[in-house]
Amino acid sequence: MKRLLVMVLLAGLVGGAVNFLEGTPTPENQGKKPPATLEGTWTVVIPTGYDMAVLDEIQPLHLTFQGDKLVAQYGDKTVEATFRLSPSSDRGPDQMDVTVTKGPEAVQGKTFPAIYLLEQKTLTICYVDPGQPRPMTFGIEGKPGMYQMFLLKEK
Repeated sequence: MKRLLVMVLLAGLVGGAVNFLEGTPTPENQGKKPPATLEGTWTVVIPTGYDMAVLDEIQPLHLTFQGDKLVAQYGDKTVEATFRLSPSSDRGPDQMDVTVTKGPEAVQGKTFPAIYLLEQKTLTICYVDPGQPRPMTFGIEGKPGMYQMFLLKEK
């Protein structure tokens, strides 16, 4: 349940932060193209790293990004979060932090470190539990405690 909530929230964080970062150029983002927007609803099509019980509970999972807010919906459940995006440096993938604001008590107020890749209407997010070091690369094979999801944009 906790990992499902995290997965939902991370997807939402990516959408809102991208829109925030599209603003006025700063020394940090000077010369970089503005990020594509994550605004809208996304469907998780391939979740990896999760227990079968979690997978059964979260299918289907929809993430809606609006501003800096993320809403994850699965079954009759809803989880809300805020997120912050950081453009990539020359050394690694774009980063995001997702903080749960409404949902299971065990994760409320906790921040999940993640990396993401947005390619047109496809989004890949790789994350770990709060307190763990942020992933530096995509792919979870042989990496316990790391989760990855592939999403397609709905609208």
